[in-house]
Amino acid sequence: MALKILTRITRASKWSRRNVFKLLREGKCSVDGTVTFENITVVPGQKIVCDGQEIPEIKSPRLFRYHKQRGELVTLRDTHGRTSVFDKIPIPDDVQKLIAVGRLDFDTEGLLLFSSCGLLSRRLELPKNRFQRVYEARVLGTPNEEKIEELRHGAEIDGVQYRSIDITPIFAPSALVISD
Repeated sequence: MALKILTRITRASKWSRRNVFKLLREGKCSVDGTVTFENITVVPGQKIVCDGQEIPEIKSPRLFRYHKQRGELVTLRDTHGRTSVFDKIPIPDDVQKLIAVGRLDFDTEGLLLFSSCGLLSRRLELPKNRFQRVYEARVLGTPNEEKIEELRHGAEIDGVQYRSIDITPIFAPSALVISD
């Protein structure tokens, strides 16, 4: 399948689109031995070298799961030296990069998905694609039926209108399962 070189290199390497664009502009990428500065179309089988590294063919996307613990960040780098999920995940040698599908807060634990393909990751996380997510939340106090109904039909919070969600109380009145 023909692809733009920017897309091909980004999917098959550890570099971001921004990095690849910069390398192209600096003349550090070649196709079949010819230096290119433009985002040209390439096809499978062409030899692409960028910054001295041969770019492999694109592999099929892979999906991984990981149970994030409290106190772990969902980030590649943290300036404060805190633990990242990327420090914990054993990444297979044949996977160039992992992209988190969504995020969980620092103090939250739960299932995270990771993809080797940015397009797949984005498709899974976009709300418009309507992939169901289930969250379990503990709330302070006892939510009344009126508040629960408001959330079931969509609520406006701080001027932002949120769509409706399914809510099912579990175990105790202060534990809710929220399905998105």
